[in-house]
Amino acid sequence: MPTVIALDVSLSMSRPVVIPDCTEEYQRKHLAIHGINSFLDYLSSNFKLEFTSLLVFSYLWEQLVPFTRNYESIKSALNYVEEYNKSCIEAALTGVSSVVTEEWNSVTPSQIMGLTILAAGTSIPDLITSVIVAKKGFGDMAVSSSVGSNIFDITVGLPIPWLLYWAVFQEPISVDSAGMVCSIFLLFIMLMAVIITIAVNKWRMNKLLGLIMLFLYLVFEVLSVLLALKIIICPVEV
Repeated sequence: MPTVIALDVSLSMSRPVVIPDCTEEYQRKHLAIHGINSFLDYLSSNFKLEFTSLLVFSYLWEQLVPFTRNYESIKSALNYVEEYNKSCIEAALTGVSSVVTEEWNSVTPSQIMGLTILAAGTSIPDLITSVIVAKKGFGDMAVSSSVGSNIFDITVGLPIPWLLYWAVFQEPISVDSAGMVCSIFLLFIMLMAVIITIAVNKWRMNKLLGLIMLFLYLVFEVLSVLLALKIIICPVEV
C-alpha cells in the first residue's frame, strides 16, 4: 500500500517549542522533520518495498517527491521546504487523494481492489474469530459470525457513510453499476452453491468442505474481476 507523508508548511510551524534542559531553539517544523526522518529510517529497516511520497501543504498543496522507495531523496527534499501562510487541512486531504488516485487508480480499478485486497483485509478478523470458536467446537457460531458480519457490512457499513455524505454535501453518491446485475445474480448462485455443498456434506465442517469453499471463492473472484474489467459483458445494465 502507498504511503503519503503530508507536512504542514504554514507559518504556524515556525513557532518556537520549549524543550526542558535544552539550550538550542527549535521550531515545530524542526520536530516534524525529525519525526519524518525517524519514520523513514523505520521504513528503510522494516519496509524497504514501501512506496512513499512527500507532500507539503498550507492553503495549497504540492507534491515534492513522487512515490519512490528511495527514502534518502525524501530526506533531502525536507531540507529545502519553504514556508507559506495559513494552513488548511482540506488542502492536505485533497492533495493526498489526488496523488494516490493519479498514481494508483490508473493501475488497478477500485472495483478490483474492493473485491480482492480490501475484502480480504476486512475479513481477517472474522477469520481469526471463526477459527478460534471452531476449534472449541462451536462450528455454528463460526458460520453465524461470518454471515452476520457480511450482513452488517451491507446493511450498516454502507448506508451510514452514504447518509453522512448526503447530510454534509446534500447530493447523492454515484455508484458504478456496470455489471452490478450480473454480480448480484452471481452472488445469489454462489450462496445457493454454498448451501447445497453444506447440505451434501451432511452439515459437517471438514477439510473437504473447506476445499470446496475455497474453490467456490476462487470462481467467484475470477468471474467478478472479469465483470469489473468488462472482459465479460453483463447483458443486463441498470
